[in-house]
Amino acid sequence: QSEPSITAANGKSLVVLVDSRPLAGIAGQRIFGRFGGPSGMFSQNEFCVSDTNQAAIKSAPQTAMSQSGRALIVWLDKRSGLRQVWGRWLTSAGALDGSEFQISQPLTDLQNDQLDISVDTTGRFFVVWLDRNGASPTVKCRWYNADKSAGGSYSWTPSNGVNISEVAIDNLPNGN
Repeated sequence: QSEPSITAANGKSLVVLVDSRPLAGIAGQRIFGRFGGPSGMFSQNEFCVSDTNQAAIKSAPQTAMSQSGRALIVWLDKRSGLRQVWGRWLTSAGALDGSEFQISQPLTDLQNDQLDISVDTTGRFFVVWLDRNGASPTVKCRWYNADKSAGGSYSWTPSNGVNISEVAIDNLPNGN
């Protein structure tokens, strides 16, 4: 187990991490999650977030939880040979909500690294990462509305030879 990330809201906390235990006889890395209570006790069982049959190298899991308790878990995944950004939703009750989905664009986002996530008070989730493909790394962001629909995306490449090596995101309650 490695690379834990934690979020808390709505009277609960959620930890996500990379775990390399074999499942159903298939060895490989997967993303696991576990809920805890407001006192810091983790009495609930852990659960597999990523597809149990997709055992490709996974790294950098991150999570954010809205005030209602809905969560988005994101990670870097090499199932296509290149690190791509993948995600999976959790309901406000903590159940897996739909299948995994790819966030980055495989034709243009080629050397993804430095993943982070945040959520605003309206329940919009913002996923940011660094794409090192090109002369200067590019900051990329995709956001999702409270109903899980795609809200949009943007990217930014610095000028004047500035080299970005890491990214992080946070936002004001209104999403700025």
